[in-house]
Amino acid sequence: MRELLGRGRSRDAVARARRARDLDPTHQSSWRLLLEALIAAQDWAQAQGEGEALERMVADEEVELEPASRSLLRVARQGGTEPTEQEEGAPRDRRRAGGAGA
Repeated sequence: MRELLGRGRSRDAVARARRARDLDPTHQSSWRLLLEALIAAQDWAQAQGEGEALERMVADEEVELEPASRSLLRVARQGGTEPTEQEEGAPRDRRRAGGAGA
């Protein structure tokens, strides 16, 4: 899935992640793959909907939401205003990288 995202094939990545989640709907790791793909595709409405479905699954299964799942839910809810793991190390403003007048 991440290889597809790296090649800009977000629709294919979302479809593959959704199939993985459907095969293993009680494991949060499969939900995280789907949320990651939707977030990478900037499909915020779908990411929020799948996040809500994940929360229902967790409640139904009477398990705790894992920290990694909680983090992705936060990003989905905020519509991408919070940096993802890949973006956290990137410079926030590249215009400043060269200094003033560069």
